[in-house]
Amino acid sequence: QLLLEHQCEEEIDKDFLNLALSETDKIDRRIRQLLSFVRPSPPNFAWCNVNQILGTTIQALKNIILARNIEFIDLRSNNLTEIYADKEQLEQAFFNIGLNALEAMENGGKLTIETFTKTNGKNTKEEFIVIKISDTGKGISKMDMENIFEPFYTKKGTGTGLGLTIVSNIIKEHKGKIHVESYE
Repeated sequence: QLLLEHQCEEEIDKDFLNLALSETDKIDRRIRQLLSFVRPSPPNFAWCNVNQILGTTIQALKNIILARNIEFIDLRSNNLTEIYADKEQLEQAFFNIGLNALEAMENGGKLTIETFTKTNGKNTKEEFIVIKISDTGKGISKMDMENIFEPFYTKKGTGTGLGLTIVSNIIKEHKGKIHVESYE
């Protein structure tokens, strides 16, 4: 990453460094996914800002967004309260969801991240923070929707099939809910 920040003398050097960084990131993600699945660490809860966590996720996905010619739409609300959560685990969950969204858009598209508060219809004093991540990718079939959170289930040519399993586990640990809507 440091080498990429400095000017490369030849374009081939820059291309090689981008490739090396991309492949290293893939290896790192797979190792982290396997470790998270096999030996999940207990959450380290603290008060944190969801928009800041999403900001970190967006930065981590920025190169893929640019490389795939994807339009990023940021609809994060400025009026969110802090939540009691494990920042690193939420970063991992948001990253996995974001990466899946980007991989579903091979030839451009739109990635939208939205945050807002919502009250429980029965109890208007109980507020929830909603994080909505949307893409214009190819979608998920009804048959596949039933299995997307199952370990090692994937329809992609690459990957471990653990990304969404880890997301589901993290959300459950945080006493949250995850809902997926998709059509092909």
